[in-house]
Amino acid sequence: TRDAKASLRQFAQKTPCLVSTGSLSGYAYPLGLLAEQEININTPVLLQSHEAVIRAVAAGGICDFGVTYGILGDPRTASAIQADIPDVMEKVKIAWQTPPDIPTLNLSYGILLSGDVRYAISNALIEYAKTADGTQKLTQMTGYSIDGIRPASDDEYDSLRGALQAAAIDSLSLISK
Repeated sequence: TRDAKASLRQFAQKTPCLVSTGSLSGYAYPLGLLAEQEININTPVLLQSHEAVIRAVAAGGICDFGVTYGILGDPRTASAIQADIPDVMEKVKIAWQTPPDIPTLNLSYGILLSGDVRYAISNALIEYAKTADGTQKLTQMTGYSIDGIRPASDDEYDSLRGALQAAAIDSLSLISK
């Protein structure tokens, strides 16, 4: 519940468990947030998934803290984690939660697609998502709980861009990973 600086200061000179370098949520964004707050950390231990980060923190001795991403809730409550580490809620404490700066699902278009076509597709999806059948089918198709679609503005990505800039990470480099 504290601000980023106060919360993240406890990780200075500590070793994090992060997800591989291609992960926006498990690598680039957390490094950016730490850099924005001028928090220096030790060389991260890189793992292959958010689940592996939780497991490493719970095991102890691998890293001092970890970073995970929860789309719809607390990643510690994943069924596989709960089955393997029944006391995970006691072993792994949440130290700080970021604002929702990473969009969980978006529709993006290539620059060669005309504005008229982009508008038509977007408008059709927005209208379809207003129907019960639309929300059900979009939820099934994406694996996310869809309750509507809305246009996003470019400024909604400012915090994310700022964190990536602070970490000196080129966002285009993440696309190829």
